Amino acid sequence: MVGVLALGIAAGSLAAGAGSLALVWYLDRYRGSPGAAWFMLTLCAQTVWTVAYGVGLLVSDPALRMATEALTWLGIAWLGPLFLGFALQYTGRTGLFRSRWFQAVFAVPVGGSLLVLTLPFHDLLWRGFRMEPLFGLSRSSTPSSPRRTSSSRSRSSRPGSASCCSSRPS
Repeated sequence: MVGVLALGIAAGSLAAGAGSLALVWYLDRYRGSPGAAWFMLTLCAQTVWTVAYGVGLLVSDPALRMATEALTWLGIAWLGPLFLGFALQYTGRTGLFRSRWFQAVFAVPVGGSLLVLTLPFHDLLWRGFRMEPLFGLSRSSTPSSPRRTSSSRSRSSRPGSASCCSSRPS
């Protein structure tokens, strides 16, 4: 049973997505202004993130929950580079668009998007995906991250050891 608090959390996320879309609709009339298109793209990425997260909290099907988690990752991955594009264009620094460093910034969301879109074929982003209830919502959990090596697991499991990545008390 989903309680009032849980529905409020999910509704807040969905409302953030709706607000972002409303702002995109409003800003469309300023599309020719410096930075407007970049800002609208940033808001679209934010909408993908918040709506996918809100919907993901409410679904109980594991496959659908994994799909909404993947969409959440897509939205988050694109926020930074798109906002950087907005900031550069809005402040008149469009010459930096042609620089190698600006183009390299997009390697992270492009690579992340490719990993998310090919998720059914590998476990490079997460392993052991599962759903855990929290306040009646569907929270995702990935107990084994590919970045966590076996040596870091053994160190964190020793009595008296401390690790920033350890989920167990030492």
